[in-house]
Amino acid sequence: LGPGGYQLGTFPSGWAEWNDRYRDTVRAFWRGDPVPPEEMADRLSGSPDVFGDRAPTASVNYLACHDGFTLADLVSYERKHNEANGEDNGDGPEHNLSSNWGAEGPTDDPAIRARRLAVRRALVATLALSRGVPMLAHGDELGRTQRGNNNAYCHDGELTWLDWTLDPETEAFLAFVREALALRRRLGWPRGEGPPGEAGRLLPARAAGLEVEPPASQARAAKGRGGHLLAAAAPDPGGTLVLLLNGGPSRRRPRLSTEDGDREPTLLLATRGAPPPDGRADVHRGRLELPAHALRVLLVAPATVTTPR
Repeated sequence: LGPGGYQLGTFPSGWAEWNDRYRDTVRAFWRGDPVPPEEMADRLSGSPDVFGDRAPTASVNYLACHDGFTLADLVSYERKHNEANGEDNGDGPEHNLSSNWGAEGPTDDPAIRARRLAVRRALVATLALSRGVPMLAHGDELGRTQRGNNNAYCHDGELTWLDWTLDPETEAFLAFVREALALRRRLGWPRGEGPPGEAGRLLPARAAGLEVEPPASQARAAKGRGGHLLAAAAPDPGGTLVLLLNGGPSRRRPRLSTEDGDREPTLLLATRGAPPPDGRADVHRGRLELPAHALRVLLVAPATVTTPR
């Protein structure tokens, strides 16, 4: 509190810090705001620009916590609804980086519900695949809501209690959260294996021997709001890990090719669309189908694999 009270990144080695820069950057990206690609890549990389040479575990990455919107409310409300707090809706933060995607609060519109679910899945997948310590707020894996109240600490009732009812939509989302976290456990890079600091950053895809380019028309669209396509790569024991994030409202078809042309990518995680039964990425004539508000994780295996005798 007070002047100079904001000290993110200045604690000594051994401390872990709640990284609100991670929260705000990831929220803004998936809302469609014009986030610089370098900024988003830094957040995925454990925020080495903030924590320097400290281990990736210095960054506690989160999307929501006990204060503010829940994860479900983050994609359902564009403004706070704190009337039940008795302060004429004057309490609680105004800056939430949220979007209702077409309707304020609950809706039966299938298109809006689908967009909300897609963004929620993309947010969780981003958290699972970011270097650092992932923190998922209690109940967000079940779609917990506080009906748009972002300062509900004063309530002890249905507004803040957790509804354990598992309807089909809740069960499906919970299964996806488990899938994303299971993939994190399988992979080395998100768990911080490898060097911290500058050497641990995500690489531009081209630096890892991959070419990921949108068509010219999409490249022009990327300059405006909602046209984000982030492509980055990281080393992994199984080859090269490729992350493709489409934060915009339109389908993208980036070109994906390798230097030797023989390495077929394997799809490890998709936040939208049914994955192919053989696990291969959906690549046609060198282009990958990437739906709106979607994230794909690919593994490009090495061209040659030597098996010890």
